[in-house]
Amino acid sequence: MKKQAIINNLEKLGFSKHEASVYLALLKTGITSAGEIIKETGLHRNVVYSTMDKLVREKLVIESNKRGVKYFKASNINRILKEKERQFLLAQNIVPKLKNIKNKTGVDVLIYEGIDGFQTAHREAIEQMPKNKTIYVLMAGGKNFYEFMGQELKYFDKIRKQKNNKIKLLASHARESELETKKTKKRTNIDIKYLPIDFINPIGSSIYGNKVLLFIYTQNPIVISIDSKDVAKAHIEQFKMFWNNADKK
Repeated sequence: MKKQAIINNLEKLGFSKHEASVYLALLKTGITSAGEIIKETGLHRNVVYSTMDKLVREKLVIESNKRGVKYFKASNINRILKEKERQFLLAQNIVPKLKNIKNKTGVDVLIYEGIDGFQTAHREAIEQMPKNKTIYVLMAGGKNFYEFMGQELKYFDKIRKQKNNKIKLLASHARESELETKKTKKRTNIDIKYLPIDFINPIGSSIYGNKVLLFIYTQNPIVISIDSKDVAKAHIEQFKMFWNNADKK
């Protein structure tokens, strides 16, 4: 892997650009003085010294003193893994507390645009969906849904199968030819009914637990995500009313 690629990956792990450069230089040179690191990195001496101090505080670099001269070396590289494990455990501990603080009666609204946004909205929804629960789809998008999901649909259905999430899908009769296909029939645990509507509605919705996704099926699709128990409950009641009066294929 090239040096710049390694620096980029270290930045993703939380290193600053200077920290990544200094850390790599220390790995390369072994025990060395700050002067050698300045030569190796080309960074200003003040930048190198302040960066080294921070890396020492974070225990990623070990500092020693020989005859009044400071020497530095990178600590065991597994220290990076241990630090990330510590941060992960901290996140696991704090996230439930943050959820308890969050206003339970509030409504969280997010807007996703484009095909990437369409796929992201579905991926997040299925990942957050409780096990053994039903997904309700009103005014299914038919070929538009398949086109926008692309290969992401395989991941979506894989997670859905693992969680045993059934889909109840309501569509207009105008979408029937788009849904009664081999592609749909290969997807397991889907129950479809049709409403006596002979036009294609460019707007649809899905309910995933307490999350409602509203779709606008234009060339550049838009998804509005509403996270609210009350809103989801109202949509499910509306869905069931339509479901009881719809035709099954």
